[in-house]
Order: sequence, then C-alpha cells, then structure tokens
Amino acid sequence: MAQQDRVEAAKRAGLALVGRPENRDQRHTQGGAEMHRARIVRDEGAALRVCGGPTLAPDGLRASVRPLLEGVTWVAEDWKLDARARAYVDSAAAVAKSRAGSLWTRGFLAGRLIAGAIDTGARCAPEVATLLRNHDATLAAAGALECDHAGATLPVFVVQSGKVVTAAPAGSQ
Repeated sequence: MAQQDRVEAAKRAGLALVGRPENRDQRHTQGGAEMHRARIVRDEGAALRVCGGPTLAPDGLRASVRPLLEGVTWVAEDWKLDARARAYVDSAAAVAKSRAGSLWTRGFLAGRLIAGAIDTGARCAPEVATLLRNHDATLAAAGALECDHAGATLPVFVVQSGKVVTAAPAGSQ
C-alpha cells in the first residue's frame, strides 16, 4: 500500500497520523512537536482529539509541555452544584462542623435523586433503581446518574491559546 493510500485510509478510519521518519529530529526539539502537529493538520487534514481528567490541566505542567495541550478537553473530578444547592450543602456541613467537600456534594445529589424517586412512587429498591437510571442508554450502561435535573453539572474544560476555558454545552457545539 502506498503512503498516500495509508494516509487516506487512516483519515477515513478517524485515526491520528503520527508523522514520518524524516521528521523525527524536528519532533524532538522544543517547538518541533507543535510545528509537526501543525504540519500534519495542515498538509494531511488529520487531527488528534485528547480527552481525560484533571491531570491534563496545563496549570500543573511545565511551560514547555503546555503548547502540546492545545485543544485538549478534560472533565472536572466532581459535580458543581447551582448556587441554591451549594448554599444548602455548605450550611449542612457547617452544622456538622465539617467542610463541604466532594463527599457532601455526592451525598446531597444521591439523597435528592432517591427522594425524587420515592416522591414519584418508587416503593422498593428495584423501582428506585429504575427511576435513577439515566435516560441515555450509553450513560445508563455505565451506571451514570442523571444529576443535571438535581441542579448539578459536571464541568468540562478545553485548552485554547494556552489558557483553560469552560467548554460550551454539548447542544451548542
């Protein structure tokens, strides 16, 4: 198979193209990786989309690595509550002489969802489980709860021009 055929097959399959042997020296120099990535995108139309957790945030990484993170998307480790729910969780934690951390947030969300299931008529564990199941089949299969109805969001961030920005909601992209 010729080089051009391999490139075309990789593009059709949605695979990232990782360079040619003649460019190895350039890839390993400072700025060379960014130039190489830009050349692949420009000349061959390939792009690599990287998604993950907060370890991909550029804040904790060396300055020389940050340009390589352009376009990287990551999801926060925990749910973010709306102002009213956050105030309730903070006040409950204060009464308990505790700090309202991620366990308080998750407990609040689980309690709110279970109470909502019971309010709609669930009277046993399987009925509660059915009502808690996410409406999206993929998320339900992964065991994800539908917390956005409970006033919570899971923040998603993107690196743009070396800075962290909040990603637009999925429906607006």
